[in-house]
Amino acid sequence: MLTTTPYESASSLLYSVVGGLVCVSLLVGAAWYASRRPPAPQAVAVEIIDLAGGEEDGAIDETLRVDAPAEEERSDASLAEEQSETSEVEEMLDSVLELADQAVEQSQKQFDAAPETTGKRGKASGTGKAALGKGKGKAGFPREERWYVEYGDRQSLDQYARILDFFGVEIGVLAQGKITFVSQFSAAQPQRREVTSGAGEKRLYMTWQGGNRRLADLQLLRQAGIDAGSGTLFHFYPPAVEQRLLQLEFEFAKRKPEQVRRTYFSVRPAGKGFEFFVTRQSGLR
Repeated sequence: MLTTTPYESASSLLYSVVGGLVCVSLLVGAAWYASRRPPAPQAVAVEIIDLAGGEEDGAIDETLRVDAPAEEERSDASLAEEQSETSEVEEMLDSVLELADQAVEQSQKQFDAAPETTGKRGKASGTGKAALGKGKGKAGFPREERWYVEYGDRQSLDQYARILDFFGVEIGVLAQGKITFVSQFSAAQPQRREVTSGAGEKRLYMTWQGGNRRLADLQLLRQAGIDAGSGTLFHFYPPAVEQRLLQLEFEFAKRKPEQVRRTYFSVRPAGKGFEFFVTRQSGLR
């Protein structure tokens, strides 16, 4: 008479349990793969070019340049009849030395002092009216005048410090003829350095125009042992962050920098860190 032994029953139970666990693992893996976030698209690098120029009450699509038909267009066109004040002097050094030694005869040296025409003939496009913008150059506004970064008032002081550290923002305090830079606010001892001149500083910087986060800066500086008092506060952004802001500005409405009047950025959590995003934007049109 054939019967199932206890060993076979136990083995069948274990096989069933293992098989069930494998099936559950496959289902969990498939569910995770189907619900995972797609990879972020590769951002195309945007070249940072200063195009600010014109006047605040100028006209759109103007360049302060005048057409000169029938000439090749050049970026450095100038008046063809402009006279150079530099005289071209042709001297014969050997003759001068010989005359000095002999001291017998004086010779009138000839100088070619005729004015020479300089500049490149060409034309530049435009109507000659003032462009809409600020500063010299083409129309548009510089980044430091069209960008606004808004930090929410709901973050705690510790989270605000982590945001600054994540983006590598350095707070600068201008007071008593020197600038004190402070960074790494989440560390037990923030880093600080002092300079007496801003020469060589090419990073993008911003100052407070409103909001309550300036008080948070003062608290962070006070924790670092710095009493800002009535000093002016600056936020200095690394070049990589500036490049990212420029990319986000363009991707928001596909506007070129010279077509943007204002761009407002904010910060939100993203994964294990934070990210900037554009909340609104206004154009020149």
